[in-house]
Amino acid sequence: MKNITRKVKIAAPKIEGAAGHVWTVGEQQMLKFINDFLKGALANSQRVLRKEDLVLSEASKAFAVQILKRELEARDISFDDAIKDPNQVCNVVIQLFEYKNAILRRNIYFIKKECPDVFHQDAEVAEAANAGILARHLNIDDPDLIAWTKKENVSRAAQRAFDLAISRKNPARWKYPELDLWLILVWPLVTAEKWSYPTVHYLADQKFPELKAKPMASAEALGFHCKKTLGLKISEPKGGRPKNDMFDLKNPSPIQDFAINIDADLPEYFDLKTRK
Repeated sequence: MKNITRKVKIAAPKIEGAAGHVWTVGEQQMLKFINDFLKGALANSQRVLRKEDLVLSEASKAFAVQILKRELEARDISFDDAIKDPNQVCNVVIQLFEYKNAILRRNIYFIKKECPDVFHQDAEVAEAANAGILARHLNIDDPDLIAWTKKENVSRAAQRAFDLAISRKNPARWKYPELDLWLILVWPLVTAEKWSYPTVHYLADQKFPELKAKPMASAEALGFHCKKTLGLKISEPKGGRPKNDMFDLKNPSPIQDFAINIDADLPEYFDLKTRK
């Protein structure tokens, strides 16, 4: 007997958006994702303020929301209005993910440079290094550090990793920490704006006017550093060298000022679990 499948069109509940817009099913799903994301992020932001333990992936959501709100303010857009606007809600989702990933990458990159043994294949060495970097940053109440101090009969390799982490005698050389961390964090905005490497160089020069390091010698040098050292690439840059009137060193535009200060209020190193 031939099966007959009857297609039934189910009407989605109507949700009024900006200017009476009726949201499609896809838009409703996107809005639900944002609401769920925000609910968790806002709760986590309060836990961050109380200095409670959080896995890095959860805390990064809280910081991503804070950064995106500041970006929208620079564009003179209300965050609440943006998530109700069908023309902007998709960009909100994308930027939330991009900032969250940038924050994760920034923190992991910091730890790899400051204390690479945190990612050692020997679990005891990794645990020791993590405790050491916590102690260096005076996170004396952290459970990981407390657990380490109570351990007995640790291996020589683990003790050495702990001592190295505290002493800052790092095996990895890191020439431009502040520049690198800023570049990683600002890259979602660079990508969204389709800024060119000359534009990024102008912004970096405004943020680090006294930095005379090799990557700051020219836009080409900074582009090489971004691509080869940090893996930050621009697929379709918009325009070449920006006009001088677009980059007033004394009076940057709101979005440029946001880019320059995107890392404001963001800790250099999170007092968070990094291996979960």
